[in-house]
Amino acid sequence: MCFWRTLLKKLSIVLMALLVFSCAPTKSVKGISIPQYSIGQLVGKTLQLDVQFTPSSASNKQVSWSVADPQIASVSSSGLFTALKAGKTTITATSLDGAKTATAKVSVWVPMLPRKLQKFEPADGRIYSGAGQNSADVVLMDQAMHPDRRPLIINMYDGMLFNLHKDGHYEVDTHVAYQSNMFPGSILEVGYALPKSQDAWLERFGNGDFDGEILKAARYYGAMNVKILFRIGWEFEANVYDPAGYVKAYKRVVDIFRSQNVENVAYVWNCSAPAEYDDWYPGDDYVDWFAYDDLNSIGHDKSFQGYTQFFDWAGYAAAHGKPVMIGEQSTWDIPFDKWLPTLQNFWSKLRDSP
Repeated sequence: MCFWRTLLKKLSIVLMALLVFSCAPTKSVKGISIPQYSIGQLVGKTLQLDVQFTPSSASNKQVSWSVADPQIASVSSSGLFTALKAGKTTITATSLDGAKTATAKVSVWVPMLPRKLQKFEPADGRIYSGAGQNSADVVLMDQAMHPDRRPLIINMYDGMLFNLHKDGHYEVDTHVAYQSNMFPGSILEVGYALPKSQDAWLERFGNGDFDGEILKAARYYGAMNVKILFRIGWEFEANVYDPAGYVKAYKRVVDIFRSQNVENVAYVWNCSAPAEYDDWYPGDDYVDWFAYDDLNSIGHDKSFQGYTQFFDWAGYAAAHGKPVMIGEQSTWDIPFDKWLPTLQNFWSKLRDSP
């Protein structure tokens, strides 16, 4: 009798649970998005795509995928993206619940092969490390590190945006001026700021109004006995430079430096976020290096979802036959100890990449 009473009690609990489950309200999909909203890959490469749902607790998270030009790329039913042919297209995810859609722009590139080494690029494939952003901070770090682990590249800042006086007079930043004496044997990385588009000075800069000041910079840097990686108007898209104005100003700097036979400077094209890069590109003849600034806003989980943007950029660089550098890499709104594991994983992935 006790056995049957216990069995009936258990069956009652199971039935109640099933009843509660069957009566639980379903949550409809209100919207979806693709975190990798700008995708760049070399031909033959793959990338696992993700979809985020609103609400995140939506009951049905199934989607279908389509590609505007299936000759350029494909996406499997599980969201695996494959780059097939050079070109640009758009992919679309559609939720089975509610037919909500999300799109991502796609660029597929073919690497430039064979590729010649660019100025100051290590011939043996080594990765140089660096530090910044002012001489005082670098001195403290340099004193704390083992002599064999000291940074080779020292990052400083200069340029018309920072050091151009109201009368149009420009002086080289003092941190840059002292660098070669403080860190002998290092490579100097200079973030060279251009005037912003919104104050009309960028247009004046590109039109030649400040050629005398650029000439002063060219002579100063050309006389330094140090290799220089010159990031002209770095983070061009984040600094809201007008693309046409930026390209004109960038080229003006390079042309004037070249007119002075400056041989110790390599010219660096530097972004910080996914964008339609082509509009800002000065051209292969004006760029020695591509650079990317990673300031942790591009993702800090261990899945590398955010860091796909860096490898997109690296693919774009490969298509132009250029080496890649990380101009800046730091964190400010995430505690360093929480960011460090992701940083270590990123560098492991970078080391293992071709």
